[in-house]
Amino acid sequence: MRIIGILGGSLIALAAASARAGEFYVAPAGDDANPGTKDRPFATITRARDAVRQAKLKLKVSEPMNVFVRGGTYYLKQPLVFGPKDSGTAEAPVTYTAHENEKVVLSGGRVVTGWKTYRDKIRQCDLKALGLDKADFKQLFHNGRRQPLARVPNFDPEHPRTGGFFYVFEGGLKDSKRLLKYDPARFDPSGWARPTLARVAVYSYHNWTNNTISIAKIDRQKHIITLAADASYQLMRDTRFYVQNVFEELDAPGEWYLDRESATLYFRPPDDKPADGSVVVPVLDGVIQIKGTSADSGRVEHLRIAGFAIRACRATAVRIEAARHCTIAKCIITNTGADGIAVAGRSSKIRLVGNDLAHIGSVGIRAAGQDILVSNNHLHDVGDIDNHFNHAIRISGKSNVASHNLIHDVPAWGIVFHGHGNIMEYNDIHHFGLSTNLAGGIYAYALKNPETVGDTTIRFNKITDATGYGMIGPGQWRRNPGWALWLDDMISNTTIFGNIMVRNMLGGVQLHGGKNNVFENNIMGAGLPSTMNHIRPGAEPCNNKIARNIIYYSNVYPRLLLRYGWTVKGFTKSETNIAATPVFLCGWSSVKTAVSASDHNLFFPIRGKNVDALLYFRGADASFRGPWADAPVADRVAWWRKQGFEAHSITADPLFVDAANDDYRLKPESPALKLGFKPIPADRIGLFDSPDRASWPVADHRNIQREKPLLNPR
Repeated sequence: MRIIGILGGSLIALAAASARAGEFYVAPAGDDANPGTKDRPFATITRARDAVRQAKLKLKVSEPMNVFVRGGTYYLKQPLVFGPKDSGTAEAPVTYTAHENEKVVLSGGRVVTGWKTYRDKIRQCDLKALGLDKADFKQLFHNGRRQPLARVPNFDPEHPRTGGFFYVFEGGLKDSKRLLKYDPARFDPSGWARPTLARVAVYSYHNWTNNTISIAKIDRQKHIITLAADASYQLMRDTRFYVQNVFEELDAPGEWYLDRESATLYFRPPDDKPADGSVVVPVLDGVIQIKGTSADSGRVEHLRIAGFAIRACRATAVRIEAARHCTIAKCIITNTGADGIAVAGRSSKIRLVGNDLAHIGSVGIRAAGQDILVSNNHLHDVGDIDNHFNHAIRISGKSNVASHNLIHDVPAWGIVFHGHGNIMEYNDIHHFGLSTNLAGGIYAYALKNPETVGDTTIRFNKITDATGYGMIGPGQWRRNPGWALWLDDMISNTTIFGNIMVRNMLGGVQLHGGKNNVFENNIMGAGLPSTMNHIRPGAEPCNNKIARNIIYYSNVYPRLLLRYGWTVKGFTKSETNIAATPVFLCGWSSVKTAVSASDHNLFFPIRGKNVDALLYFRGADASFRGPWADAPVADRVAWWRKQGFEAHSITADPLFVDAANDDYRLKPESPALKLGFKPIPADRIGLFDSPDRASWPVADHRNIQREKPLLNPR
């Protein structure tokens, strides 16, 4: 009995020691010489990481490891790097988390102090005195807000996305992607001492995308700027641009400039108050790196990072490579130079859940791999620095899921995907396409080979208020381009089911070629048309199914668009009234080949007009008369039904509960239900409360006042 008692006591003591060995604490007032206990915490997370490594080697019994970080701001000297040695197991994961939801800030920046008056309201700081003489940064934050690099014309706070630009005076100089002819009456670079240090932010062609490119030279006699590299597209007349990183243009509140040669920072505070303590510049490329090797035995596994505010870095805040079973949860990520979170390098089974990301330099979350879950995240204001086709979430690889995310106020795309077997579901996406012409709530791309994308499911998403901002011709700007779903590059084998797509400027779906796509049980409309658009020759769509959709509209234009987009002679004429071309595209060579079935749809013309022009034949002119050229214009519905379509489709009021307030539930007597339409679980769309959510509750930001874009900017 005595032996058993002693043994039992020893086991209890060993268990208590193990529990203490598996817990470490970090606090701003701690000391890395401490043992890392709650009463005597470490000062740095790096020291705690090393302690976890040591404890894992010493402990004979595997158990979870937890590092609790007390509230405060930690200005990191180096990124937090986790490798294979920092892995846990399924039974004994390793977790780094904020202690009891205290506010913990992990910053890749440094506070700038020691400001002196330079001239007028501009301050200057000697970075050498702060040990930052070798720092190279392209961002500056004042009271947590990114400030504009000295530029011309000045940033327009009333029109932050559409204002503050010059416009190419004469475009199409030999179809150049490098030559910008400026108006000397509005723009004079003659006083610049170092013009080749300047960078031009330019939105090329029809405002399709953004590049920021250095200047090679300026011809002041011919008024031509030559860029050091090609823009993505032609710099046509009225292409918008501004020039930044010019010391002589530091003349507006908030502007700043870094003289790298003298290591002197110049800044005009937006409130014209002393800047000490309020300015942070990023000095680290990233904040957290989870980095394994390509070999299975070298991957980082079962590591969880949760509850931190991560901010102020020159590039990507959180980077994950060659990892699996790792989690980033309930973090608030802001003020990055590039992506918020990036997953790559043969990673799998990664969970990115419950995070809030805003004011991201490039893509919010970029996830490439297999079995990655991107869920319950709130993303807005991404692409603040780089608008080049940037978006909130980018998914590529196999069997990945993007679900329950709230996405809004982004320059172009909401979610972009590439790969096989991916699922996009229950996402709430609104107000996208605010800066560029090309925009889609969910966009698929295939690069050069459409076979690299397929077996994708897009279901139960709410996608609204695509605006788009584009130039349809020199001097002609408007808010019209924007699709809810855009399947580009002949994307095939995609199921689009149960989505709500309303108030999108171009329409519901653009099917750019492709085959075996199923478009079923969706709601489209709310005052603007919904469309499937053109295809490319040589990639005719085939075997696409359109069934049991509710399509309602207030215009008098047709609902089914048959159009070709490219002829053998080149691109067709611009569609100046594209917003008036609703619902579906059929084919280049054969309507019945393009669409295998189109039936049991409900059409609802809000103005009470009949569906008297279901089809619209675009492009059947003298240069190319498609297979629809002989269809009778007077009764296209009859012709369409004669082809075997819409035999059971009806024109009727779907009887929404309250469409005016975005409640698209159907009343029990809805005729759509008799057609086989399945109710959409709208109450499950968007964010949900969870222990892994960074904040709760979260406003959907749908009805806030937004910028009224400049439609006649010159």
